[in-house]
Amino acid sequence: MDNVIRRRRCAVPGCEDRLQQQKHKLILKNVFYRQSRNKNLILLEKQYMEVENIFYELFKLTAERSDGSTLPEGGIDLDISRPSTSFV
Repeated sequence: MDNVIRRRRCAVPGCEDRLQQQKHKLILKNVFYRQSRNKNLILLEKQYMEVENIFYELFKLTAERSDGSTLPEGGIDLDISRPSTSFV
């Protein structure tokens, strides 16, 4: 029993040929790689959208009002060229 070499079965039903099994293994690896890469791209796209939304919200908070000031009611002053006067 120690000398028995276990053959891994191919994932494709009915496949007995060794070369075909190697080919199927490479195909399945490639498919798995593409699927995982697509999942990563989807996650990156979601993260990008979240960051884009955050910057949009910050832009809305620092948008100019009609009187020319850049700090709206309850907004955040992101202009570092001049010191902020409100410490709320």
